[in-house]
Amino acid sequence: MINQLIKFKNNVPTYHTIKALERAMEEIPGVIHGKEYPVTHTFHGDVYSRRIEMPKDMLIVGRMHMKDNFLTIVGDVTIWTEEGMKRLKGTNVLKTRPGVKRVIYAHEASTLITFHYCPEQDIEKVEQMIFADVDKEEQLLATLAVTLLVHERAVAEIACTSVSSSR
Repeated sequence: MINQLIKFKNNVPTYHTIKALERAMEEIPGVIHGKEYPVTHTFHGDVYSRRIEMPKDMLIVGRMHMKDNFLTIVGDVTIWTEEGMKRLKGTNVLKTRPGVKRVIYAHEASTLITFHYCPEQDIEKVEQMIFADVDKEEQLLATLAVTLLVHERAVAEIACTSVSSSR
């Protein structure tokens, strides 16, 4: 499966491309899906972390996050997002923005740990707070796009006001 991904290396996938891969993976016997990944949960104050141990040659499609968080990757993986494909080795800390969905392939045994601000400690409630429901992912993306558009317009208006008042 990684060879199929690598031939797309120079392509930046869309949300729909990643969802198509996720659906194709669901048809493969023995593939672990979404909530079925073995996760180690850790709480400390208002910080929640999720740890996934990926054996060599494991391919996962992550869940869509609704809030900013950090992803720490230790190992050797290829990661494919709406920003493109990258091979990461060693220890890497990535920022995750709301609406991001990733595909990750482990070339060697690797560890993924996400860190979230979350005052809740009930796992079901935590997951409701940090993940978009699968059937609501597109709705979240639409909401984020509208929010971004409103923000960009506000910035443009401020810039125009600044330019005209400086004349």
